[in-house]
Amino acid sequence: MSVPDAPVHSLRSSSEQVLCEMFAGLFGLDGVDADADFFDLGGTSALATRLVGQIRTVFPGDITFGDVFEKPTPRGLAEVLDQAAAASPRLRPAVRPARIPLSPGQSTFWFYEQLRGPSADHTILLSLKLTGPLDRDALAWAFDRLVDKHEILRTVFPSDQGEPHQVVLDPAAVRPGLRVADVAGDRVCAELSWRAALPFDLTTEPPLRAWLLAISPDEHVLLVSLHHIAGDGWSTAPLWRDLSAAYLARRDGLPWQPQPLAVQYADYSIWKRGLLGHESDSRSVIARQARYWAQTLAGLPEELPLPVDRPRPARLTARADGVRFTVSPDARHRLLAQATAAQATPLTTLRAAVAVLLAKLGGGSDIPIGGLVSGRTGPGLEDAIGFFVNTQVLRCTWEGDPTFETVLAHVRQAEIGAYANQDMPFDRIVELLKPARLPARNPLFQVMVVLDEGIGAGRDLFGCVAERQEVDLLGLPTFDLSFNFALPEAHEGADAGIEGWLGYSPDLFDRSTVERIADQAVHLIDAMTASPTTPLSAFALPWPVEARPVRRTAVDPTVPVTADTAPRPRTPRLDALCGAFAQILGAEKFGADDNFFELGGHSLMAVRLVSRIRSTLGTDLPVRVVFEHPSPAGIDRWLDRTEAGTGTPGPAADGLDVVLRIRPEGDRTPVFVMPPALGLSWCYRPMSRWLADGFPMYGLQSRGIRGDGPVGRTLTDIATDFVGEVRRIQPNGPYQLLGWSFGGNVAHAMAVMLEAAGEEVSMLALLDSYPWDGEQTDPVPNVEPTVADPQLTTEELRRVLQASPGTAAAIPDEYLPALAKVFANNRGALLQHRSGRFGGDVLMFTAADSVEQGMDPRSWQKFVDGSLKTVSVSGNHYEVFGPEPLATIMSVVNAELTAHHDRNRARATQERGVTG
Repeated sequence: MSVPDAPVHSLRSSSEQVLCEMFAGLFGLDGVDADADFFDLGGTSALATRLVGQIRTVFPGDITFGDVFEKPTPRGLAEVLDQAAAASPRLRPAVRPARIPLSPGQSTFWFYEQLRGPSADHTILLSLKLTGPLDRDALAWAFDRLVDKHEILRTVFPSDQGEPHQVVLDPAAVRPGLRVADVAGDRVCAELSWRAALPFDLTTEPPLRAWLLAISPDEHVLLVSLHHIAGDGWSTAPLWRDLSAAYLARRDGLPWQPQPLAVQYADYSIWKRGLLGHESDSRSVIARQARYWAQTLAGLPEELPLPVDRPRPARLTARADGVRFTVSPDARHRLLAQATAAQATPLTTLRAAVAVLLAKLGGGSDIPIGGLVSGRTGPGLEDAIGFFVNTQVLRCTWEGDPTFETVLAHVRQAEIGAYANQDMPFDRIVELLKPARLPARNPLFQVMVVLDEGIGAGRDLFGCVAERQEVDLLGLPTFDLSFNFALPEAHEGADAGIEGWLGYSPDLFDRSTVERIADQAVHLIDAMTASPTTPLSAFALPWPVEARPVRRTAVDPTVPVTADTAPRPRTPRLDALCGAFAQILGAEKFGADDNFFELGGHSLMAVRLVSRIRSTLGTDLPVRVVFEHPSPAGIDRWLDRTEAGTGTPGPAADGLDVVLRIRPEGDRTPVFVMPPALGLSWCYRPMSRWLADGFPMYGLQSRGIRGDGPVGRTLTDIATDFVGEVRRIQPNGPYQLLGWSFGGNVAHAMAVMLEAAGEEVSMLALLDSYPWDGEQTDPVPNVEPTVADPQLTTEELRRVLQASPGTAAAIPDEYLPALAKVFANNRGALLQHRSGRFGGDVLMFTAADSVEQGMDPRSWQKFVDGSLKTVSVSGNHYEVFGPEPLATIMSVVNAELTAHHDRNRARATQERGVTG
């Protein structure tokens, strides 16, 4: 059996390389040449059968037993695969249908937006500090040209009956409008954070925003916010490249004509759907890849055991966090050498190391790890901006006590198969395998390992020195743990190590635990790369794995455990729900207790189901409810509970959700009210009875009242959070805000943020609320009892609550300690806050007794550019919600609301006339 002298040197494609490796593995050789003949190497019929089986598990192309006899070399078989691929649709500019479909990857993101609601969790943030002279007008012009070139940056995603589609807007109608703001250097982080937290309304808003914060003439911070539905990590390189080229040409007075894209993202979406085909066709790409994933992931552990500090909650409550760590330069060099020797990438080697770590932390020897693949497999996609990436599950398995070298080989093989079957959308893999779905757990894998590609800008951009500017924004965690590695850039030299960021879910882990896990990762990488042929048992963790609590998922306290077992009486509503389920699934009938997902439902069908229920019953049903209660009877019970608690479907019955639906009905612009320092908006319920017809009212409430929210939040944090919640309900302005006491300060801060984001705030009403800013008398002791001491007795807390209008003598005792902490945090946040300037008008209502105690309503004028209209009402701070003061307050508020409504309606009529 001969071994070629120069193996793999003549490879023409990645397919040939994989086939050469298959040949070598089949015959026990170190390597073979692409022209090596199967039979010259000693091939037999039995080996040919094995080879065909291996090829079919990795490649989508159709290889037969006869092909091995006719084309018995890796190169020949690669040609067969290429011919099979050539038969698939070619990527070229497409004939656009009336409704352009979303790509499979976009469908996944669109679904998560429906599940969680609009948020900044799915936003790519590119933030750079630019030092040097900068032409702001040229930069604004360059952003316009970027949007001209890339259609995806001017695409919106409306839906009809739960079916989303892409609408590409005309360039002339869409300009990102680079927003420039002068900012003091010590305010940059805060200014970046609240802008970064603004969600997109994908149905009407293009997915790109840009801000330029000017610190000085030669010092700026550029923040680009790009929704993931329109971009991925690989998109950043063409984004910066095109933006910089356009900028430099404009700055230097040169003509600039962009190189047109071979295909736009909409063309790719259409091509991708055609390439995948239908699963009903057994020879289609998606059917073949479905078979691969079903076989590869069969029997996958439902959940990877991890050394958590707390049981998994029913729902995530805490924002993600992370710790930094560094792999030493010496370990980095050894790791890269190990990767080269194994013909693996650095990322593959890092994934293998993490797999060993997870095994030693109690995960066993069947470790599912999440990964990303670029997905840019079609020609002409290298220069495109768009969401091409796909999520994959890498199943890392081994037996006995292998070496790190052996584990790396196993992980490499898993990656080869995953890459060859990378077209299968991750959410479809999930639907195929049907794991148990929990809102607080990522399906199929809970640990992600990625290698950061950076933001692609380089050190020199726009003729300035460009440095990464950190943005402090972390949303709800998608994974229990997320290992993010970054190799040093060229300018950092050979003495740099590998920087790491270990993200985690604070609902599960203490920070100290995650710090230990990061240290253990560094220790293992160092040890295993130094001795890759040593059995894994020889590598001990520096700290033993400690005993952890029982690993069970917490029960949602809003869902009685026994309720769902009782039969439901047949009612018109239950019959309508059964009919909606049957219509979406195409079934003749659907039983009250039948499970939507067990009978063929999947994520996007769930969105369509919610849309059908909404149109049938007029009920606003969150998508997550279908996952939590996947039967008509379950949803019927949920509707009973929510309606009993609030009069309308939606929030929990205890009334402690962040959004309190005080009066959700109405077809006019909503009024949003902000809580006093106690954190509850129950006090506004009497006000809602005075509110003019047609105006909904929503109250915002502090997180943490149930004892499960963040503490130590600033007023800017609170306002940013509330802006996100408001925009989930009402994506675009004009906005109408009102706040009593501490809530007035929050409403003012929200108005400043919304105005800076280009939104109109048509009404800002402050109800006996005063600024602090270090000059005003501390308002809290003057107008509210001080309950900042968390050691107050239940009886003392009860007295405070009973003094507050409309609140919670009804709050259970178990929530009182958390409520005291919320008050203490809100009071401290107010005393440390520095107000911005709001450009509009303000309505200010003052209680006569508060003015006598030294509170000055005119103190707001320095924070308001428009007019400050003051109205005095009788009584003290709490009596403003009495019948007589409310009659005065609401007569003014209703007049203001009605005037704005009439003005907006007239403006809309005029605009329709102009465009018509």
